[in-house]
Amino acid sequence: MGLPAWRTLERMTDHHTSANDTTNAATAAQVAALCRLGAAGRVLMAAEMRDDALRIAVAGERRRHSHLTEAEARLAVLHRIWGPDLARRVTSAR
Repeated sequence: MGLPAWRTLERMTDHHTSANDTTNAATAAQVAALCRLGAAGRVLMAAEMRDDALRIAVAGERRRHSHLTEAEARLAVLHRIWGPDLARRVTSAR
């Protein structure tokens, strides 16, 4: 079993896990903010970031291939993320 969530977040303040351009004080402030969110808030934030990343990927696919519809671009992104076999199984099950 892993560390409790607060210990995992606490470890982010370790210099070795911090970004090179982020001060220890900034990292500590980020960790404190994440702790205040609580587990549910962090899950919600992760889900929102995933949705944003998917939207950006679909927009990029449509920019590269302007003939694709929104649905086709989304499917192309899912094929790239999941691999063709899983994407085909998931989309054919709908």
